Amino acid sequence: MRHESPRYQPASTNRKLASTLVFVLGLYAVAAPLATAQTFSVVHSFAGGSDGANPLGGLYIAGEYLYGTTSSGGSSGLGVVFRLTTSGQETVLHEFSGGTDGASPEGHLAYRNGYFYGTTTAGGVSNAGTVFKVSTKGVETVLYSFTGNADGAKPVAGMAIDKFLAQAINYFINRKCILLFCHLRIEENLQQQIAELAG
Repeated sequence: MRHESPRYQPASTNRKLASTLVFVLGLYAVAAPLATAQTFSVVHSFAGGSDGANPLGGLYIAGEYLYGTTSSGGSSGLGVVFRLTTSGQETVLHEFSGGTDGASPEGHLAYRNGYFYGTTTAGGVSNAGTVFKVSTKGVETVLYSFTGNADGAKPVAGMAIDKFLAQAINYFINRKCILLFCHLRIEENLQQQIAELAG
């Protein structure tokens, strides 16, 4: 019977293989404790009633509180602005009625000087969405109601505040998916600002 001799492996090749094996084992030794140390827990489960339902916009973290919106739920079924403690206790700050205060917020909130700023995809004077602010005590003020004309309609993104400017992204009412960036001075008359932007 014919026996083949084992192929010769140069010493340098053996050293490379050994180094690779040590490196892989080292990664496993570091990664394994990290993987086992991570835990996942549900902070709050929305019931779909007065506490809200279908949060889409993410959370704003301020100290030990989490702030956000739901696109539905609440007493009118049209969304809420809420605050959560890190232990999961919820406080509804505002329930949208679908009237001039707006309805169905989908974007994230932005914070400035004691107020959270956001958008709603519906409601307002023309039922084309709003830009609103709400205090940490739950007092809501509508800053602008979209008309559905040249100023856009149904904002689906949240707000981004850059010094004195608030930005919202809207879809034109003709639904051609053209994006309009609205830059609004939040401390001045927004109706005048948006009229100037619409040209």
